[in-house]
Amino acid sequence: RQDDLSQNELRLLADNIRDRMNSGIIILYSVTEGQAAIVCMVTKDLTDRFHAGDILKNITKLTGGRGGGKPDMAQGGTKEIDKLETVLGSLNEIIKEKA
Repeated sequence: RQDDLSQNELRLLADNIRDRMNSGIIILYSVTEGQAAIVCMVTKDLTDRFHAGDILKNITKLTGGRGGGKPDMAQGGTKEIDKLETVLGSLNEIIKEKA
């Protein structure tokens, strides 16, 4: 979580993190004026097992928001910040089980 970033700034931050990673899934969000912008990225080596758009759709579905995207990058948002934090807390375990 890095608050007060625009959707574009959040995507740039995720790009920078992904570029330094060998392999992984990145989920970042930023809260600005009561709304969370969310970015999910999956490194190319994992897109055959994980789809960033599907991950983000599941997150936003559970948090009353919207989003989607490609296998390697997705963007979305929600106004339900408390729900987002709860979902992301359990999402780590779900991703670990599938890895």
